[in-house]
Amino acid sequence: MRARLLLRGRSFSIYAADMGTSDKVSDCQAENFLNDLRTSDHASYKSLMNILRLCAEQGPIRNLQKSRHLEDGIFEFKSQQADRLYYFYPGEPNKIVITHGAPKPKDKLVPVEIRKAKQIRLQYETK
Repeated sequence: MRARLLLRGRSFSIYAADMGTSDKVSDCQAENFLNDLRTSDHASYKSLMNILRLCAEQGPIRNLQKSRHLEDGIFEFKSQQADRLYYFYPGEPNKIVITHGAPKPKDKLVPVEIRKAKQIRLQYETK
């Protein structure tokens, strides 16, 4: 699995997991989610991009309303409109990998999204 660079800052480089099979076949769920938000909910897109820029420049977000640990090394960035980007730290210095995005969950914690993030992380780690 490859990772596509989304942002590079002083503290972190933020990547999106790309599950595509080659350079010509891309399946970058995080990037697709952000592109969809850009047109469907620009306020949420802007909120998430501001959080990503802040994290890239200054390091981990400490505000639990914007970023928090969910379980087993899976974290989420949360827009003011409650859309989420799920991510992990791959063990490489100053790197974050976003697995995918999802709209505001109906339940407080969505086990399906956490399982999906874990599966993508596993694929990334066994590349």
